[in-house]
Amino acid sequence: MGWRPLAAPLDWWRSLEDSVDLRPSTWENFKIELENTFQTINPVETARNKLALLEQVTTVRQYATQFRSTALLIPGITDEEKMDRFIRGLKLEVQKETRFKTPKSFDEAVQIAERYEGVTYQVQMPRTNNNRFNRANRYADGGASTSSTSTNYSSAAAPAPAATLQLRFTPD
Repeated sequence: MGWRPLAAPLDWWRSLEDSVDLRPSTWENFKIELENTFQTINPVETARNKLALLEQVTTVRQYATQFRSTALLIPGITDEEKMDRFIRGLKLEVQKETRFKTPKSFDEAVQIAERYEGVTYQVQMPRTNNNRFNRANRYADGGASTSSTSTNYSSAAAPAPAATLQLRFTPD
């Protein structure tokens, strides 16, 4: 049988069920027993270490969500510290752009990073250009043919351009 993530808590609970003496009598006692058994020794230090090692490997939004949930475990963390650690964990290009914009708060740093990522994603998306004047390789013969006989235009299609401008570069 493979690793079961809930095996240890389940085994712990079953041992409590089997023993009347160890079974917690109230919800508060149960919480205390559960925390004593499974909570890390220093959860704040663990959260600080996790935050220090956290890096963006997905989208900025997903990274920011994970960052926020970890930062919530650190009482007294300042906005300045959150902003600094957040920026340090961003992908290099996003990090550079975010630092360049000099955010004043953690939330502003997140907004800048998300905007940059959004713009970068839009620029990198393949374009589907339906502009009839920008179609690639319309005149495969180098533009020498401009008559309508070389291009099959039906009555429903756009008419052929009236003239073709040819520019040639000749080095001196």
